Amino acid sequence: MNYKLKGVVLHTVKYRDNSLIIYLYTDLYGRKSFLVRGGRRGKLPAGLHPLSLIEFEANGGRKSELHCISEYHRTKVLDGIIGDVRKNAIALFAGELLYRLLRDEQADASLFAFVFNSVCMLDELRAGVANFHLHFMVHLSRYLGFSMPDKADDDTWFDIKSGRFTILRPLHPQFFEKEDTLILSRLLNCPASSVSEIELSGEQRHKFLAAMLKFYSFRFDCNILLRSPSVLHEVFI
Repeated sequence: MNYKLKGVVLHTVKYRDNSLIIYLYTDLYGRKSFLVRGGRRGKLPAGLHPLSLIEFEANGGRKSELHCISEYHRTKVLDGIIGDVRKNAIALFAGELLYRLLRDEQADASLFAFVFNSVCMLDELRAGVANFHLHFMVHLSRYLGFSMPDKADDDTWFDIKSGRFTILRPLHPQFFEKEDTLILSRLLNCPASSVSEIELSGEQRHKFLAAMLKFYSFRFDCNILLRSPSVLHEVFI
């Protein structure tokens, strides 16, 4: 059985000497893994870095656990991401985050479009790069089915459990501090094209990212530990 798909590369693992197992978020089947065979002389497949946008043809029977990609090409050459260490670090982070959060082999056209368009926007973004991953994390939550509140006042906390802003400090530990709550509110009400208007220090970004991982850990009922935030912290300190 042969079929064609569009996909966003989330993660790759070397398989034997010249092949890869590639984890993709696809337009028709949600998250799915495939085998990509390389060339001779141990040459690995090229052009499959995190967040690569590809169109491909795959084949495999219904009982096959791992289908093979027979042919692929990049939908868009992401020169803006490949040539910028900051965007490269964000791509690494976003790919790792999506790899951990997206588990269902089920199509979601809105989520796929959001991820696809976010990659294109990151590639073309000129200002506000340092805040882009935070904006992406915040707005991704809505596509994953988690409601987010409207604009917060200065003297409020974000209660992760209820998903609301509150004027009373929560009695449980699942909440954002006031500074992180204000950042959340600003990101919720800011289009991705205007993230440069939000002025944050490296430490503020690092702290807010940790708060969002806390949010996702609670919502997914697991401890989400990523390696890439340390890279982001070094790049945007």
